[in-house]
Amino acid sequence: MKNLPLRSVSISDFRRLSGHRTLELDAPIVLLHGANGAGKTSVLAALEMGLTGQIRSMRRHDPRYTAYLPHIGQDFATI
Repeated sequence: MKNLPLRSVSISDFRRLSGHRTLELDAPIVLLHGANGAGKTSVLAALEMGLTGQIRSMRRHDPRYTAYLPHIGQDFATI
């Protein structure tokens, strides 16, 4: 299998990110900028979940962390 570059990520109702968003990652440098609580860490957690199947920092605090991944009021989230 070839190591292909990650060009984008599509996230729906994941943690602080409500609705559907597609983030392009095909630039030489990608910066995440926003106010506190805007969802910057949620984007990084979504990338980790999508690439590894887990979010290690959350799993250390609570083994049932996957129950907290959907946005408030949603039944599920997708990456």
